[in-house]
Amino acid sequence: VRVRGKFLPLFRLSQYYGISTTIKKEGILMILTHDSSEICVYVDEIIGQQQIVLKPLPIFVGKVKCISGCAILSCGKLSMVLDTRELVLSAS
Repeated sequence: VRVRGKFLPLFRLSQYYGISTTIKKEGILMILTHDSSEICVYVDEIIGQQQIVLKPLPIFVGKVKCISGCAILSCGKLSMVLDTRELVLSAS
């Protein structure tokens, strides 16, 4: 993807985690940066913003690549939290 005159790799989480999904024609590109590396992550939509308390992943979940922890949302659902540093490094 060309952004501000630079070409950045496009990263789809569904492909990274091996999840089969239909690829939508419209979405949002988020630019993630670590040190001098940058990638674009394609997201379908941004649902909202929320302050959370980050907790470590439960032992029964094990180690999941590019996930730094989880949060329990107000509705009771478990939400995984991406480790953007690890994501940028593994995609670059």
